[in-house]
This record gives sequence, structure tokens and C-alpha cells, in this order.
Amino acid sequence: MTKLSPEEILRSIEETSIDDEMDRALSMTDEERRAELRAAGYDLDELHAQADALHKRIVDGRRPRRTTTVRVLTLLAATLGVLGVVVGIVPQVRDFLHPVNVAGGRKPTPANAMREKAFLACDAQRYTECLRLLDEARAMDPDGDGTSQVKECRQKAETGLKNSSPAPSR
Repeated sequence: MTKLSPEEILRSIEETSIDDEMDRALSMTDEERRAELRAAGYDLDELHAQADALHKRIVDGRRPRRTTTVRVLTLLAATLGVLGVVVGIVPQVRDFLHPVNVAGGRKPTPANAMREKAFLACDAQRYTECLRLLDEARAMDPDGDGTSQVKECRQKAETGLKNSSPAPSR
């Protein structure tokens, strides 16, 4: 077998009789196509019966149409699923924005490190030092002063200072 050049291959593809046959079949009327199929020995009634049987098998295999109630319940379940994912992600986003260290405190920034020292001072009943450290941390990071732990510590230190200072003499 001889090897064809690219030009010869392209020419043989372009000159195929398949394209001509396709154009001829598409230009025929329905009656002309039926007559040609009969002349070729096809039984059109049998072909139609086979097509009808295939159609029936496809239709019978389909699931019944969903009712409105099923659609509403499906939508509700999907909404609850999305909500569950969002609620599950919210703590992860919060932790990403405000990372927590191993000890359970906030990210070790200078202000948070001062707050940790203030908590220790408060636990040791060094209330003046505790309040001074909390005030310095607030100056550096005002938002961090709003946590419940800081508020409780500040309250404890202020109460401790009031109780430990001698009553004014008269």
C-alpha cells in the first residue's frame, strides 16, 4: 500500500461519497424516504412497532413526577444542609480571624500577652499591677478589652482594691 501525502488524504476526505449520499437523503421528502426503505426490503410497520416499544419502555422506566410537597421538602432539606455547613464554618472563620493558642487564650499579640500577665497578677491579688496591665493592653487593642474574661478580671481587681484599701479615717 502506498503512502498518501497530506494533500491526497485531504482530497480523499473531501471527495467522499458519504457527503453526497447524506445531501441526497436530506433533500428527499418523507414519502420518497419511505419508498426507498420499502424498496430496500424494510418493513416500516415493524420499524414503527419497534420504535413504539422502545418509547414505551423508556416512559415506563421514568420515575413518577415529583409532587409539590416533595419538592418543598427537598428544598427545605437542602436549605437546612447549607445552613448546617455555614454554622459549622462560622467557628472556623472566627478562629481563623482570631487564632487561639494552645493555652486557650487569644493570639499572642503584645496586648494579649499583657492581658495574660494581668490575669496572673489578679490571681496573685496584685490588683494595682493587674489594672495597670489591663489599661496598657486596652490602649494597644481596645477591641480585646470587651471580652468577658477581661471584664471579669477588671471587676475582680477593682473590687479587690476597694476591699483592701483602708477605710478613710475621720
